[in-house]
Amino acid sequence: MKVTILLLSIFIFLIALACHEDCSRGEYPRAPYGPADSWDEYYGHGDYRSVTYTYYCYQGEYHSISYVSEDSCDEWHEGYHYRGECIR
Repeated sequence: MKVTILLLSIFIFLIALACHEDCSRGEYPRAPYGPADSWDEYYGHGDYRSVTYTYYCYQGEYHSISYVSEDSCDEWHEGYHYRGECIR
């Protein structure tokens, strides 16, 4: 009986390991328009991460582009892209 319980416990443990996702969000996305005037990274609740690149006057416009990853298994995606008048 003890051997059966031990084997069952090992089996359940191995299944749990096999189901665990081994994933990574990868590196931060590169700044879209070359080196940014400034950039910020944010570490939120849990595994939430974001990075924001700011260009004060790129091709005549202010740009603030944010990329987010909700958790360690989420690919980076554009969160928002704000455009406005240049800041000089």
